[in-house]
Amino acid sequence: MNTEYTRYQQYLDKLQRPHIAATKIEWLNDDGSVAFDITEDAIQSGTLNVQYQSGIRATADILLDNWAQTYDINADKIWFGQQIKIYKGLYLDDGSPYYIPKGVFYVSNPDQVYSPSQRTTHLSLVDKWGYLDGTLFGHLDGIYQLNIGDDLFVALREILRKDRGNGIPYDSMAPMLSSYYIGRKDTVQRTKAVTNIDSQGNQYTTTIVETEQVPVIECPYTARIEASGTVADVILEIAKMLVANVGYNVDGRLCIEPNNTDANNYDRPVLWNYRTTENALLNISYQFPLSDVYNAITVTGATLNGVQVKGYAENTDARSGTSVRRIGAKHYSESQTSYYSDSQCQEMAQYLLEQKVYAPCNNDHRLHPHLPYAGKHLVTLERPEVSTAIDTYLVTGYSMPIGQTGSMSISAVQVYGGGK
Repeated sequence: MNTEYTRYQQYLDKLQRPHIAATKIEWLNDDGSVAFDITEDAIQSGTLNVQYQSGIRATADILLDNWAQTYDINADKIWFGQQIKIYKGLYLDDGSPYYIPKGVFYVSNPDQVYSPSQRTTHLSLVDKWGYLDGTLFGHLDGIYQLNIGDDLFVALREILRKDRGNGIPYDSMAPMLSSYYIGRKDTVQRTKAVTNIDSQGNQYTTTIVETEQVPVIECPYTARIEASGTVADVILEIAKMLVANVGYNVDGRLCIEPNNTDANNYDRPVLWNYRTTENALLNISYQFPLSDVYNAITVTGATLNGVQVKGYAENTDARSGTSVRRIGAKHYSESQTSYYSDSQCQEMAQYLLEQKVYAPCNNDHRLHPHLPYAGKHLVTLERPEVSTAIDTYLVTGYSMPIGQTGSMSISAVQVYGGGK
């Protein structure tokens, strides 16, 4: 039986042999359902760019053949709110296409060419974050405030469901919220004023310190986003409270994930193994920004009852060329005055260490299009002409052609085992 798993294995096998690229673009309705789709026949060229970060993660440019005037820019065809879902893949040995989703986008700043020799429509695309950060929509219509004790997940769902004024919400798709936060609590110290009566019958007030366990999904402080801000500002503030990263996945769903999932990058699955002897690998370039490297990170938070909460992380991995033991401590400090517990500061310190300790290992792999990438994954690289060692890299972004020709570029940083 030709199951999905079998077809995926056929796809992986075909990637390593001569193949024909396949592209599909779905035009979506407001509710995310498919209105119609087109394939590579109508696509003259295009590029998809992905960078794994909070906020906008994916952009794309597509040039369409418009001789039939199907893709004119007007209110009845391509206009505000047009969603597009991009798939890339290849044709299997049986001639059928196998597609992998690359993201859901909104049309931003399109343009057309109309001449005796050319009829084209160029679409500049941005992922769904562009509807939240003011690129297309997302400006607040008044002051937005999160209050102490508010459920952050409820607040996130509600602001995404906010009506844009035409009965359509900013995002009708429910966000994906990591189960990491469910049932998790932080220890918080809070001051409380207590009224007492002395032996003379006079009232006086003393301040006591109470320690309590607070669910991390409860808003820890009052946050005010001014009317000049955006829906994205609200969501980023929620992510800051949760020590999380936030962005849209390839299916167009907003995802909130804890930053500390990045603290053990070496444990991520290896998506592909590259060898310099393979024809698919065209070239590799390296950058060594040593000035951007830090191997000792301190994050300070609020001062509570005279004690400042903080977190500290350093690179102690003996295999790393940037460990403290090897090069000494190169310090980086960051203040997060809204953080109220050591655990929050510690999570952020570990996350920042992971971001800053690998800077000198940046490299760029240019290769024939390999298409499985859908999130942060590892790849390995063998260079038998140099050594027998196998280097491991974390993919931080990529660029690939949407048309039938061109090479793919992967940006990655070298990672080592744990021990930090």
